[in-house]
Amino acid sequence: MLACVDRTELEQWVERYELLWRTPGTDRLAELFTADVTYRAWPGEDTVSGLEALAHFWDAERDGAD
Repeated sequence: MLACVDRTELEQWVERYELLWRTPGTDRLAELFTADVTYRAWPGEDTVSGLEALAHFWDAERDGAD
């Protein structure tokens, strides 16, 4: 079931996402995503499923704090 969020909650989630993307490591992904997350970097790209797979994806895709 999808949860309804308001604009403020969405903005806060995006801020946390950006902070975690710029933070080394992936041990805090569960603060943003559920264990059964499905994630796509771009439409049409392969789906990454699960926190462990997402952690590997983030580590591979990030070049640094920028």
